[in-house]
Amino acid sequence: MAQKTFGGMAIGVVLIAGMATAGAFAHDHEKMGGMMDRMDTNHDGVISADEHAVFAKSMFDKMDADHDGKVTKAEMEAGMKAMHEEHEERDEHHEHMMKDDKHDAHEKKEAADEASEEMNEKKDH
Repeated sequence: MAQKTFGGMAIGVVLIAGMATAGAFAHDHEKMGGMMDRMDTNHDGVISADEHAVFAKSMFDKMDADHDGKVTKAEMEAGMKAMHEEHEERDEHHEHMMKDDKHDAHEKKEAADEASEEMNEKKDH
């Protein structure tokens, strides 16, 4: 019976952490799509109970700093902080990549415009 209680508590802790993480980022569809992609391991476009359980277990394992099969309040707080920092770093990296892509696209457009102008000048002469 104690094992079932522990298992239920562990799942509850992971679900709360997952909901908090998901809720914090639910405003951004792209971020949720990234979470869905990480959970949908067979890439069929849906999350099965098994896929969710594997993801939840990995979150629990990340928070269980001393690997004793339990998550204390301190571990939960530290784990949530670490996950938040990871998300921020990922967001910053993504924003940087988007800026680079926009910059590259702008440079390519300028080069294409210049080439087009040169071709038009050659036609006129």
